[in-house]
Amino acid sequence: MPLLVGSTDGSDLKPVVASGKPIFGTKVTSTGDWIYYTQGMTFGDMTGPNAGRTDVFRVRPDGSQRENLTENLPGNSKWPDLPLDGSQVVFAQKLTNTDSPIFRMNPDGSNVQRITGMPGYFTQPAISPDKSMIAFVGNLEGKFQPHH
Repeated sequence: MPLLVGSTDGSDLKPVVASGKPIFGTKVTSTGDWIYYTQGMTFGDMTGPNAGRTDVFRVRPDGSQRENLTENLPGNSKWPDLPLDGSQVVFAQKLTNTDSPIFRMNPDGSNVQRITGMPGYFTQPAISPDKSMIAFVGNLEGKFQPHH
């Protein structure tokens, strides 16, 4: 399915990005200047028959300036989120089936830094509007649970 934009009442829908691969995890900056999203394989084994690349992109609401922000990183990048001021992007980076840390980067994809230092499988990060907290789902001791 394509990435669409429209009015909050559901009218005036327009395609922004055609989709050959699934698009998910969309986030719009507070200024409305950029849309961040994940495109690629949704779930599954990185080495199995359905393995494929998943990356974090950004695009202008009119469809211009589409950029793959994580194409040079190993593994699969997904679930971007931004604070209110849009000064950074947090995202999950699946490196292996058991190692998926949380990273942050500048809005243009530069200055990538790992946030989680402990081993584990972490996903779906959300950063607070003031950047004082990051919450995410994680696997510690074999249980999926929220962390902050």
